[in-house]
Amino acid sequence: MAQKHKSRRNKWEDASLGEKLTLLGFIALWVFLAAVTFIGICYRFLGSMIWDLHPETKNILEVVRISLTIVGGIGAVGYLVIKYQERQAGLREERRTVNQLDRRRFGEAIALFGSENTITRMAGVHALIEAGNADQSLQQEIINLLCGYLRSKRTQDNVCESHIINLLHGTLSGHLDVRWRDDLFLDLHGAECLESFYLSDCTILGMNLNDATFNSGFTLDNITMSGTFQCSHAHFNKMINLRGCTFEAGADFSGIHVNKNTVIEHTTFNSQDTENEQALLTTTGSRFKASKEHPVDLAGAEFLGLFYLDNVVFNTDCLLTIPSNISYADARPRTPATFGMSQKEGPEGSLPSSARFSVNDVIFNEILCVDGVNSNFLNIMRSHVTISREDVKDYINSYIERKQST
Repeated sequence: MAQKHKSRRNKWEDASLGEKLTLLGFIALWVFLAAVTFIGICYRFLGSMIWDLHPETKNILEVVRISLTIVGGIGAVGYLVIKYQERQAGLREERRTVNQLDRRRFGEAIALFGSENTITRMAGVHALIEAGNADQSLQQEIINLLCGYLRSKRTQDNVCESHIINLLHGTLSGHLDVRWRDDLFLDLHGAECLESFYLSDCTILGMNLNDATFNSGFTLDNITMSGTFQCSHAHFNKMINLRGCTFEAGADFSGIHVNKNTVIEHTTFNSQDTENEQALLTTTGSRFKASKEHPVDLAGAEFLGLFYLDNVVFNTDCLLTIPSNISYADARPRTPATFGMSQKEGPEGSLPSSARFSVNDVIFNEILCVDGVNSNFLNIMRSHVTISREDVKDYINSYIERKQST
């Protein structure tokens, strides 16, 4: 009996403050109901409280009945309180057991994933995914581990790399057993991927591809990114394909290098208004106020293959170059984007056939900064795009005329 009493006392001490308050409120409610019932019975059957009755008018049977009712009610309250304690203690113990089991599985998965044997390492990837399915709180940590492996300097391990990329895609998109959280961030800065990278049908917080190298194709299909998309100075040695995507915080493509085709279709770039506006001063003397927090930054980008834009909407500023009066803490390229040529050839180098460009149903709703961009390319582009702001339209027309006259 003493041991049982001690066990209950420990369970009460282990309870959280919220659980204790809930329990005390539950007890108070039942005591209040018992008191109300007692008063109601007294006035219903006796006309007043028991202690106000005269001895000669007291009905002993009624008094006994009322007393038994009150005692029974208090006993019921006590029973319910005990059952409530036991239930809460059981739930706490169950949660504790599940968490310990999940953590143990997670540790075992990490051990497998760290193996030098490829088959064991692939089994570890599966085990990590299963741990994430069981416990959502582990999902970002698991994503960090998998992305960390892709960032690591390693000998060629195409099989495991492909396995990780496929499982990332299947897990985040919900194509496997469980759809993961939509606030996960993929950090692949400096990674070198030999296999094609493909991600589709999911919402994520963001991606960091800065200085990464993708030796095969790179595709984002039907992705919503609520945070930042960074791929500054990334190298895409094959095709880059952004299809059906929504970028809620702009995108940083500054200084990227694309050897093959660039395809962006049915994609929208958004951004929130900034609290600190910046003045953009162009070479034509046009002045703009940059009102968006995150622009689409293409300064210094090299697009050597086909450049294809179809049904793309820019609801944020699009910078094909960085105006000279704007300063950044990081080392962003100051050169304009080049299309169909490398940065070494310069923006005014000879352009390939216009068949290398396809720009259809593209809308620029905010600033489009084109200083230094090849005027022939802009001539091709402006006849296929919609520029919503008249001041931006006048600036681009003036820039093209100025370039062609010189």
